[in-house]
Amino acid sequence: MERVLRYVLSLFVGLIGLIAGGLLIWMAIANSVLLWGVYKYATAESGLAHELRVAEEKLKGVKFDLDKLIQPALLAVLALSAGVFLLIIGGRSLFRRLMAGLPEENEGRAETAVGRWGHIAIYLFGILLAGKGLVFGILYVPTDVPLTFTSVHGEATAEKHWSVPSEREGARPSYYAVFRYTTADGQSYRKEMQVDSIVAAGLKRDPDIRIAYVPNDPQNMTIARWVRSPLGYLWFFMWRIVFVTIGVRGIARELRPPDGGSKVNVQPLSVSVGAPPAESRTGLRRKQFGRRT
Repeated sequence: MERVLRYVLSLFVGLIGLIAGGLLIWMAIANSVLLWGVYKYATAESGLAHELRVAEEKLKGVKFDLDKLIQPALLAVLALSAGVFLLIIGGRSLFRRLMAGLPEENEGRAETAVGRWGHIAIYLFGILLAGKGLVFGILYVPTDVPLTFTSVHGEATAEKHWSVPSEREGARPSYYAVFRYTTADGQSYRKEMQVDSIVAAGLKRDPDIRIAYVPNDPQNMTIARWVRSPLGYLWFFMWRIVFVTIGVRGIARELRPPDGGSKVNVQPLSVSVGAPPAESRTGLRRKQFGRRT
């Protein structure tokens, strides 16, 4: 089972490399086209672009600075290089794994102590990364499961909303709101909850918002777009469980002796008449006594 999980994960990693590389290349090309348009606009000597630039420079009181295009151009080149690298590495990894099939038991195991501890550190990082979300997901199961599988949608109105500055310098403030909503049976409820900056900005324009609540527990309410689909909720746990499982098994594989254990092979001792003298464990030959005549 572990070999199958490692096989699927390696295919997934290769596919992610392909997708990430393709996205970076697309972003680099799009930014390059945009920068080229800005460059043509800034260097136009006649035509509509020239007239618009002259009007903009008069309005701002400064001339267009071409040096501002250097940093975006370098970022586009870096994004293109990284995209090509990921595309090649991801495609190569995916192709090799498809050709090789299921990995062997000790495939990928480091040969040196430094390499083994490096692999263990990577496995531990993956376990911590996936395990944190897994623990919090389990803690919120009593709230999230009813919302995911039994909730109904409705309308709520924000009676008031406010922000609380963060105690940390430079950190974003926290946003809160009090919602009033009516369930299907005609009962009205109020709930104060913390919201994100996107919801807070939307409430400034329109106090009405879509919500999801559990019919048997109307106080279990949240913003409708925060509720995952059943498949998305299951996927939240599945990939984390796979990561933790592979990490634990990988650490066990790195700590295991190369031969799979400390077995001692004992060869049977055979004695034959007339055989030549055998060496002892100390390297000395056993003495042979002749017959008396």
